[in-house]
Amino acid sequence: MPATKRSGKEEHSKEHISGAVFFDLDECRDKNARFGEQILPNVADFEKYVGSLGISDSDHVVLYDNNDMVGMFSAPRAWFTFQVFGHRKLSVLDGGLPEWKRQGQEVTAQATDVVKATYKGKYKPEMVVSYEDLQRNLETKEKIYVDSRPLPRFLGQSPEPVPGIKPGRVPGSVNIPYVKVLQSDPKVYKSKSELEKAFKDHGIDFSKPTILGCGTGLSACHVLLAARLCGFTDILPVYDGSWTEWFQRAPKDQMVDVPEN
Repeated sequence: MPATKRSGKEEHSKEHISGAVFFDLDECRDKNARFGEQILPNVADFEKYVGSLGISDSDHVVLYDNNDMVGMFSAPRAWFTFQVFGHRKLSVLDGGLPEWKRQGQEVTAQATDVVKATYKGKYKPEMVVSYEDLQRNLETKEKIYVDSRPLPRFLGQSPEPVPGIKPGRVPGSVNIPYVKVLQSDPKVYKSKSELEKAFKDHGIDFSKPTILGCGTGLSACHVLLAARLCGFTDILPVYDGSWTEWFQRAPKDQMVDVPEN
């Protein structure tokens, strides 16, 4: 995210789990997208990028990242991205690098030798919601839109991290801040019973048709992963452009609590 002023690639070069390679979400996206911030790439670009990291479609990929505030932030988005392109063997390291280090595990600065691999992906469109899809849903009200941004941003009371984007929300959406699915100490996912309670407390029932979203399509993937940990196996699609794209494209009467200034 631009507001963090961090370089994941630089941090990875200084310390990472032995054998890890750096998966750059800013590289693995549609750089020509007119709207949104982290729009998924096409199949060919995904195959080329992931193959350049030495990853094949038969590999078991374990994803982690490094966020001192919440343990992990981007890894669930990378997990979702691999799923969208049909990857089967996937795991997320709960708690990310901070939890790995807290448990006394070793890290290294030694770069991993990479041999390019052949990757064959298969795009799964049912996992992704577009702006047009969400527009239609406003009319049909077929699905519930769940927004995982912090509550003040959802209510239009605190700024968005993406420059030029004001806070607010899609009409009829419900909110569960993504941090509600994580423990505070250690910074790992809550237990199944705790997650179920968190969802219930926020009025979320994944047995009903649901669309997940957030600011740029990242933190929604936390909620998706938490739903999987609760045993929900139905498709829970993510609005790829999320609030950033909605703010850029939707008419004013389709946005709630957007501040004037």
